[in-house]
Amino acid sequence: MKLSPEFLTYESKGQHYLVASGGASFNGIVNLNETAAFIADMLKEGSDADLIAGALSAKYPDEDEAKIKADVEGVIGRLRGIGAVID
Repeated sequence: MKLSPEFLTYESKGQHYLVASGGASFNGIVNLNETAAFIADMLKEGSDADLIAGALSAKYPDEDEAKIKADVEGVIGRLRGIGAVID
């Protein structure tokens, strides 16, 4: 799966955003936390929930892997809901 080319990521002053371009059915800007921005960045290159969860587990080794996987799937589901993720 990948981040739709109709969505752009943007960072300004430590804040992360996902911006819908004119071709997207969603019209707006999504404020991303650091983890959601990491997920969006991995989706830019093409990834899946397991690879993203693995990368986050390596970044945060003290966190529960099952919780990380569930959180990744939740973020991907929300991004998919606005058309930001394509398979």
